[in-house]
Amino acid sequence: MTQTIKCDREIAIIGPGRVGLALGLCLEQAGRRVAVIGARSPQRAREAAHCFHHPPAPMTIEAAAAAADIALLTVPDDAIAALAGRLATERGIREGSTWIHCSGALPASAMEPLQARGCHLGSMHPLHTFAGRGPTLPCLEGTLFACEGDPSAVRTARMLARAVGGSPVEITPDGKMLYHAAAVVACNGLIALFETALQLGERSGLARKDLLPGLTHIVDATLGNIASSGTEAALTGPVSRGEAKLIEQQIAALRALDDPQALELYLSFNRTLLEIARHSGRRAPDQLDAMARLLHQA
Repeated sequence: MTQTIKCDREIAIIGPGRVGLALGLCLEQAGRRVAVIGARSPQRAREAAHCFHHPPAPMTIEAAAAAADIALLTVPDDAIAALAGRLATERGIREGSTWIHCSGALPASAMEPLQARGCHLGSMHPLHTFAGRGPTLPCLEGTLFACEGDPSAVRTARMLARAVGGSPVEITPDGKMLYHAAAVVACNGLIALFETALQLGERSGLARKDLLPGLTHIVDATLGNIASSGTEAALTGPVSRGEAKLIEQQIAALRALDDPQALELYLSFNRTLLEIARHSGRRAPDQLDAMARLLHQA
């Protein structure tokens, strides 16, 4: 459940892209109005401000940085360090202000020049996908927010995450890159896996328009099983049943397509599934060894 947070500190969104606007709109819905929008282009700042029920003041990035008590820096990852360095040279930065970037991969120290100006530095990454075009009001209820930084900034990040219904957790700076890799595998990796499944289905003679809802349905069911019971209990298919012969036949069918990428993907995820099955103890060791030999030889 979202929480109304009572705080008289001015919140600024600097870099109103999909993530920045989504967080700002969710904060507004939770009763905490964003006061300032900062963008490189005045036109972009005005357009972003008009997305809010109570429009924030549109400003240049420099003006927004000077106005902020809490600045959410939602620019692309590769722009964070350079922008922080440039803003640290501005005279108007408020000592004691809190700066939070929303990168899942970079630590709060990417904004280190601002620390010399007396700013508190943190990061807050919502484990959520912000796809599509235009501003949207996503449901962030239950979304994990990975937070790190100095203690004051982490407290602010946790407060903001809870305000939009999120579940804040603390992560170490050294752990962020692997954390973000996990997010990429779970989200974008699923897209790559799904596209491969669609292409294989098309090669079987079915139409993509029929495959899309059918495969989406089975993926939804699988994700539901994982959420309720974990990966071991959710495992089904040839590996879970010890069907080495079927795996051998599918490898042969994939080889006949002359699609090395699809074959390698099939082999790779089945090796991982084999380890899950081995850990669960659901199959006899000789069955697991037979499947392992097939996957290794392929």
